[in-house]
Amino acid sequence: GFDCIAIENSPAYLFCLRGLKKSLQKKFTIIDKSFLESKEIHETSFDIVLALNLFHHFLRREDDFNKLNMFLENLRCNEMYFESHNFDDPQLKNAYINMREDEFADYVRIKLRLSNYETIGSASDGRPLYKIS
Repeated sequence: GFDCIAIENSPAYLFCLRGLKKSLQKKFTIIDKSFLESKEIHETSFDIVLALNLFHHFLRREDDFNKLNMFLENLRCNEMYFESHNFDDPQLKNAYINMREDEFADYVRIKLRLSNYETIGSASDGRPLYKIS
């Protein structure tokens, strides 16, 4: 009963997403570009946003980090479920910026202009999951 939007720019994942939508006869919108480039995202206010295992990819390079800043500052949502990275992840060894897990959740909270964040669990690989509201 919810109006949902899925954002995916990987051709392989888009193929799977469209197949699932069709085979399960679900009704949701698919945006087939990067969330950073989507005007639809900035023109919409969301009740809930799922950002699972995603934002840490934008910590590696300064220009990507600046794009993430801009995206978060313009995103309108009441609540986000955010999966962080593990601080010691080798892929972030030489990153432009690397934040500890709670620090990253608080950074996202501040950029979204929301009041609270809390740890609500963790993924099977130990990555923490936060509710930001």
